[in-house]
Amino acid sequence: MKIAVWVVFVLLAGLWTSLAAVSVQLIQWLATSAASGQVTDAAMLAGQQQLPGLLAVWLDPALLQGLQSSWLFAMQWTAQVLPSVGGLVGWVAPIIWVVCGLGMLVLLVVAMLGHWAVGRLASNARSNSNGLT
Repeated sequence: MKIAVWVVFVLLAGLWTSLAAVSVQLIQWLATSAASGQVTDAAMLAGQQQLPGLLAVWLDPALLQGLQSSWLFAMQWTAQVLPSVGGLVGWVAPIIWVVCGLGMLVLLVVAMLGHWAVGRLASNARSNSNGLT
């Protein structure tokens, strides 16, 4: 049972670390895309797309047009603001890794408590079974 606790710890630690790595890569990619203007271009293209036939039955075209214009405004605002906060983007990766490390510490403490609890339960079960015979 103790092995199961540590296997779960390793799996969750791997998922947690992978999430942090993907987040760092995604933020850096978005920052460079927004700084170069690619995000605004992509948002403009997405705003010009027509709604597929099946979705047109379920969604109001006016609602979709409002969503598209809001999305375009948000992307244009991001493209304008991001170059001014370019120095902050450099801090995002270390902050993500610090949060990841703190999460790993919490996960390790939980795994150690689980290891201890499984050991206590096993020793109590052995002492109860020895006392009955």
